Amino acid sequence: MPSGDKTDRHDAWSQADALRLDGHGWRALTVQDPVVAELRLLCRDEVALIEERTALVNQLQQALHEYYPTALEAFDDWTATGAWSFVETFPSPEALTKAGKRKWEEFLHSHKLHRPQTYQKRIDTFQQAGEWHVGAPVTAAKSLLAVARCKQLRVLQLQLDAYRKCIDALFASHPDSGMFGSLPGAGPKLAPRQLGEIGSDRALYHDPQGLQCMAGTAPVTAMRTNKPKIPLATYRTDCIAGDVPAESSLAGSPTKPVHTEIIAFCSRTIVWTFKRALR
Repeated sequence: MPSGDKTDRHDAWSQADALRLDGHGWRALTVQDPVVAELRLLCRDEVALIEERTALVNQLQQALHEYYPTALEAFDDWTATGAWSFVETFPSPEALTKAGKRKWEEFLHSHKLHRPQTYQKRIDTFQQAGEWHVGAPVTAAKSLLAVARCKQLRVLQLQLDAYRKCIDALFASHPDSGMFGSLPGAGPKLAPRQLGEIGSDRALYHDPQGLQCMAGTAPVTAMRTNKPKIPLATYRTDCIAGDVPAESSLAGSPTKPVHTEIIAFCSRTIVWTFKRALR
């Protein structure tokens, strides 16, 4: 429409015209495998919860940075429950100094944080807690916020553990779990996400190139060189990987020849492009 208004009649005409001109390239909708559909939703929701956890960890670290740098020096992984327990047990530098070395050692042993590589370093860091001087109002306010973030992280982690349990059980019940689980680099978290996004219907992909296009790793040859290049904008940094074979693993389904060169190229460029995207 010249005016740009969106109407049902205009939408119907657009769909009919597209079907008339490009209908040969369209694929009919098929009924999804209920196990794959549920697995896809669970994995996507799990990723969303992990993003929420990352946001809470960032907020916790910011609060500690303002009044408790000793805690940041003592722990590197703030997705571990031991770090949250430390903030809950010793919420401020004053509380840590008052507790004394004996309490520090008991805490590290009870939370299995007494590895030789980090034990003495943490004890030394705890002893330097009194060297930091922060105003009492800041300490009182931010310590309360830090403890609140730790409690939120504990609740969220319980839900993540429940999601992981459901995903593992659902993934194990699918006949394609063995194939996806045996892929190089596909661990217990990546393999279910691959199965959920790619699905079990091999008819959706006529060849490995079609799967690469969906994963965003299809090689594009430059105009003046034959060196394959992967456009960074087309790579999907989610749960899809393009190193999955194109043959069917379903019982009784015909198999197709695997294009090993394309599959190998795809698996190499996924790692290279993901590292480049993180820079």
